[in-house]
Amino acid sequence: MSKSEAQSPAAEELSRREWMGRATISIGGIIGLTLAIPTAAALLPDVDPGRPAWTGMDDTAWKQLQAATDTPVQIDIQMHSKDAYLTAGSPQSVWGIKVNDAEKFMRDRSDLFASNGKDTLPYPVVNIGFALFSPICPHLGCYYEWKPFLNRFA
Repeated sequence: MSKSEAQSPAAEELSRREWMGRATISIGGIIGLTLAIPTAAALLPDVDPGRPAWTGMDDTAWKQLQAATDTPVQIDIQMHSKDAYLTAGSPQSVWGIKVNDAEKFMRDRSDLFASNGKDTLPYPVVNIGFALFSPICPHLGCYYEWKPFLNRFA
């Protein structure tokens, strides 16, 4: 029996070109699968989109706000949101100032409180006897705080 007859057809040697081709396809498949899974997860809609939700004001913050007279009070709040599969909670704060004359406040802020009873804003405006302000300056976007020794926000 000759050498060529002893070897079976299944035991053929791969040429370098064939081996490199198969290795390239295998590595490309692994990389493609690694990228396809998170891409598909990002494209599929979430069943519960987890819209950002603000936590309610706790009793301590509410009592602190009610006890405030003419000085602003910083109220801490927490926002929870879900982005794809990551969840985040970021602490924020607002400033609250007691409104002494609610009727005058509603008249002065006619842009918020519609006289015809129909709100034009995309959110409901509620008069709770306090004016709440964002801690972000609308001018340059910096954060400000109440300076009691200056008797104003800075």
